[in-house]
Amino acid sequence: MKDQKIVLEEVFEKVENYTRTTFELHKLKFIGKSSSVVSILLLYVTLFIITLFFVSFINIALALLVGKWIGSYYLGFLIVSFFYLLIACLVYIFKDEISNKLQDTILLKILITPDEEEEK
Repeated sequence: MKDQKIVLEEVFEKVENYTRTTFELHKLKFIGKSSSVVSILLLYVTLFIITLFFVSFINIALALLVGKWIGSYYLGFLIVSFFYLLIACLVYIFKDEISNKLQDTILLKILITPDEEEEK
């Protein structure tokens, strides 16, 4: 009877160790995924801000150039503004297709890590 009790205690101890180890493994995987998501988000936010500055300066230069050609700087800014209004209207018209494409791309980028790509 004592042998069965000792064996049972060993089994419970192994199950407890297994459970604790499995929990730690899942916790570490979650931390790894979270850090991956945060680093991707920070990268894209940084790239977005840099691109925003670049596009802003290019637009100012383009508006000044068009204004110089026309002879009136405010008309140059107005023409560039209407160009972006046209682009905004096109994006609004095709927003569902664009949204679906972006969601698919972002989800694939987040859910597939380099480790999983190597396993395939």
